[in-house]
Amino acid sequence: NPFHIFTTLQSDEGGEDDSYSVHLQFLEEFLSTILPGMPSEAFELLNSLVIEVYTMKGINSQTPVSKLKATDFPIFDDVYNLARKKLVESKDEYFKKNLQTVVTYISKFATGGRNSNLWNGPTSIETKENFFTFNFRSLLANRNQTIANAQMLLVFKYLDNEIIKNKDFNDKYSANRHIVVVVDEAHVFINPKHPIALEFMAQMAKRIRKYGGMQIVITQNIKDFVGSPEIQRQSTAIINASQYSF
Repeated sequence: NPFHIFTTLQSDEGGEDDSYSVHLQFLEEFLSTILPGMPSEAFELLNSLVIEVYTMKGINSQTPVSKLKATDFPIFDDVYNLARKKLVESKDEYFKKNLQTVVTYISKFATGGRNSNLWNGPTSIETKENFFTFNFRSLLANRNQTIANAQMLLVFKYLDNEIIKNKDFNDKYSANRHIVVVVDEAHVFINPKHPIALEFMAQMAKRIRKYGGMQIVITQNIKDFVGSPEIQRQSTAIINASQYSF
């Protein structure tokens, strides 16, 4: 669920919690990814509706989100229903025009929409095991770049949070617990059509050691790393940061 707010260990333990505001910034990026071409006025209205939906659920910057259950967070149906309600009640034509745009764009992710099976529900994933696999094969096989990039954005956001929590755990308990991110078939992700994945690997290559972890990037052909100048810039950062290469 893209509306699910994940927290760091620091906020779990009662430290300063800015998870809400940070997640709103992430949501803006996520929504812009899945709603290409949406007019800016309607997009700003959508961001306001998202905040209003959180408020209706009793969630704001003061809420201890680490204590909430997965079912406590909004889903796309909540945003869609609020937009439709305001559309019926509004008398302002300009406001109604932007609301209609929001309803049109969001409807495919709400119940009955063609993408409702993707994100319209509470988060069900739990990475409590020592070994966990995220399989992108079917996602990439569908060749829907918008959906693939958005799902990658969500998964990488989740991984980022797990890496940060691992470091916080080590710092708090003087532990030496390592976390390893392995990217197999990396050539699939080294693609201008999926820039989010390459950006994630490049950022991880630069900073994961500081978080008590490592990243392993596996590809069949090093030539996959040399494409456009932008791909070369990102992939070179991955190669240069590698401690070992085979």
